[in-house]
Amino acid sequence: MIYRSQQLALRYFAASMVLFGVMIAAGLLTSLYYLRVGFLLDVFHFSTAKILHIDTLVLWLLMGFLGSVYWFLPLELEREVEWVGLAQKAFWIFVGTVAAVA
Repeated sequence: MIYRSQQLALRYFAASMVLFGVMIAAGLLTSLYYLRVGFLLDVFHFSTAKILHIDTLVLWLLMGFLGSVYWFLPLELEREVEWVGLAQKAFWIFVGTVAAVA
């Protein structure tokens, strides 16, 4: 049996995998700036790619940790976590904020 909070944890894990992909892509893009001077110079600047890489690293870890909490907490409590509906709303607000900022 999977709890509602564990279903929410799966969403957190999926979002963290998307952020991991963005982090890898931004890191590869940043490394291309070192290999090819002037690569996408007027389109996407080095400082933007560097900040995107570092910020998605922090958010990726945060989403993974939150997913882990929502996965393991009902197993430790042996019951459903209270206020899961509010936690789901907070997840969508968090995802929307990250998408708007990134």
